[in-house]
Amino acid sequence: MKFLKKQQVDTAEVQQDIFTGNGQNTEFTLTFTVLNVKQLFVSIDGLLQEPSAAYSINLAGTKIIFTE
Repeated sequence: MKFLKKQQVDTAEVQQDIFTGNGQNTEFTLTFTVLNVKQLFVSIDGLLQEPSAAYSINLAGTKIIFTE
C-alpha cells in the first residue's frame, strides 16, 4: 500500500501599508522592500489596481508611484 506524503509549502509574511491620498501626491514610501511590482496587491476604495498600469515601484523597491 502506498502512502501519500504532504509536501511542505513555504509561506511568506504579509505586510500592509495604508496611505491616505490628498489628490496631489503620487509617490508613497513603503515600510518594506519589494523586488517586483507584481508582489503588491493595491486597492483604492476597495478596487484592485492593475500593476504597471496604475502604479509602479522605484528601482530600490521602496516607493510606490501612482500614474495619477
